[in-house]
Amino acid sequence: WVVTWWQNTMKPAVLRKVTRPLLVVIDYADSRPEKVRDVILAALARSTTVPVRVLLLARSAGDWWERLGDQDAHLEMALYGAVVEELAPLEDTLAGRQAAFEEALTDLADAMEHRNWPHVPVADVPRPDLRADRFTGPGAALTLQMTALAGLLGDTPEPGVPVEEIILKHERRYWKQTAAEHRVDLADETLQRAVAVAALCSATDERGACTLLAHTPGLGDQSEDMRLRTARWLRDLYPPPSPLPDPHPAAPASSGAYWGSLQPDRLAEHLITRTVTKRPDLLTGLLSATSPDQDHQALTVLSRASATHSDLSPVLVDLLAALPVLALPAIGVATQSEHPAPLVTALTHLIESDHLSVDQLAVIADAVPQQTQALARFAADLQNKITAVYARMADQEPDAYLPGLAGALNNLSVRLGELGRREEGLAAVQRA
Repeated sequence: WVVTWWQNTMKPAVLRKVTRPLLVVIDYADSRPEKVRDVILAALARSTTVPVRVLLLARSAGDWWERLGDQDAHLEMALYGAVVEELAPLEDTLAGRQAAFEEALTDLADAMEHRNWPHVPVADVPRPDLRADRFTGPGAALTLQMTALAGLLGDTPEPGVPVEEIILKHERRYWKQTAAEHRVDLADETLQRAVAVAALCSATDERGACTLLAHTPGLGDQSEDMRLRTARWLRDLYPPPSPLPDPHPAAPASSGAYWGSLQPDRLAEHLITRTVTKRPDLLTGLLSATSPDQDHQALTVLSRASATHSDLSPVLVDLLAALPVLALPAIGVATQSEHPAPLVTALTHLIESDHLSVDQLAVIADAVPQQTQALARFAADLQNKITAVYARMADQEPDAYLPGLAGALNNLSVRLGELGRREEGLAAVQRA
């Protein structure tokens, strides 16, 4: 049996009752380490000797992987000797890419014919130069397939125009068509923002979906009825993942999500980048009314998008400046991200802004893991900032703030030691 974990489609406790050999595949493992931990511990606690194996798919094996076994000896033992394998490019030769492109054209054309979708004959689709960098670097397989789809749709990417833009152009036509069927009479830009919001934040029910839409530019001043129709349109447009069957159900199965998202991820990330760079207030308005889980999801999506869209970096800086409460989920996401630099930059700008009290800075410092590569320098800079604030206050009121300064210096010495700056760390602890 093979079970693929997606969002909250099955309870980990089910693994204790398996009666056949089982392979569990957890996608996006880097963004859900708690789920990974629960699944592995449930597999370890099963009452049978039936073998269970867990395959984790992630964009990187960063801080989240290093810390996965922390706080549980059984989990640490289970992970001992686990193999981390970096996937190589699917096709690393020109001939292989050419064959893959032809296969993609044929398969996509067959699927379009099956659904009676008009398309350009395969023989008439222009063949791109598959020696170009975009077909050899990260994400090359998806670029190749999207380029094949664009060709079948009758579009050839112009130089400098990402293929995602072409696919989105056709997707927008579909939005307009289906929106009309749902009596959602909104401007094209508003439809785009609604799709972007659904890709940024999941909702557990219709009420939560309408709440998100109420904080979306262009929908906030609409009637409740229009927001309800828009929520149902999005749900039909991008349905949530179907729940997996539970062999021992205690309650009706639920996918845990009201709507799904535009796929593939890269297309959604491109749309989100276009949307929030035009309307940065969409993020500040939306994330002022979200739950911690929604904040984590939105920052995860933005972090992934910022890896290929550099114009998102200043947006993240402004977002954390406007909503400092997002610093805590941003720290969690940064330790799981393949490209944490944009979030680390936003966090650094936040603590350097002098807008936060020493107590607020201390809360952020407490949220940074003790063992972290992604945030090691940030943690030292943050602790240095806290130390400097306590030093100024201790100069004016020694009896009140010298203990705080001593504690800050001690913490600073630890963070400096983790960076290998041992002499500075020794000086800090001696001063403490």
